Amino acid sequence: MFDGITDRLIPLFAIGAFLAFTLSQTGMVMHWWKQRVGGAQSTGVGSSRIHGKLAINLIGAVATAVAVTIIVATKFREGAWITIVAIPLLIAMFKAVKRYYDHVETEIRSFRPLDLGNHQPPVVIITAERWNRLVAKALHFGMRISGDVIVIHLGEVAEPHDEGKEERFRQDWHRYVEMPAEQSRFRCPRLIRIHSRFRKFVAPLLECISKLQEDFPNREVAIIVPELVKSHFWEYLLHNHRARRLRAALLRHGRRLTLITVPWHLEEAAASSNGDAVHSAGQA
Repeated sequence: MFDGITDRLIPLFAIGAFLAFTLSQTGMVMHWWKQRVGGAQSTGVGSSRIHGKLAINLIGAVATAVAVTIIVATKFREGAWITIVAIPLLIAMFKAVKRYYDHVETEIRSFRPLDLGNHQPPVVIITAERWNRLVAKALHFGMRISGDVIVIHLGEVAEPHDEGKEERFRQDWHRYVEMPAEQSRFRCPRLIRIHSRFRKFVAPLLECISKLQEDFPNREVAIIVPELVKSHFWEYLLHNHRARRLRAALLRHGRRLTLITVPWHLEEAAASSNGDAVHSAGQA
């Protein structure tokens, strides 16, 4: 905008600098004006000295204000208008940011004691597309914190090539969840199947969660989202971001929802496999 000519940038700096001088000098004038009546005893400065300092700061404020006025008047078209526009906009932005922080502080401030009246465990909801170690870890954690665990199976609209996936999930659910729960006399988690077109999962899931909230009006709902922890930058390119999108949608969905992330590190698979091998060897 200024063709690299530094002389054209001087008015922008000069306005900001002289305006800062004017404001600081004016502030000192206001300070000494308040101190001139009864301030001599509190500050230890004599009344005559206060008037002298006030006069010096007043001269400085007037001189720098005149300088700002002259620069704005003579250099307005040469770029000084940018500073005149930018400073009020910046001040308005800062005040808006402060209002926002004050609003947030007012919203989250609490003067109430901790409510210990309702100790019911939450209703736990876990999403599962297929049976794997991530779902198993989330399910194990969910069954430890609540007796009401609901697993929502996300599947596609039934197509000939999808029937095998659905049947395989039913077999895995019976083998790896229902049978161990029955043998250990645990309350088996409830399974809900929902289907959607074109792999859309957020809208059907939110609708299902809303219905479950209506079924449990006096209970908190905790949603466990299993997520694969990515250690390398290229892993972010190779995996989808379904867990992140799901968390973002759930945070905006309702006030009676609590989100719990159960991470799965790839190193856990190796450790789990070694443990399974040792367990199998011991049984043998």
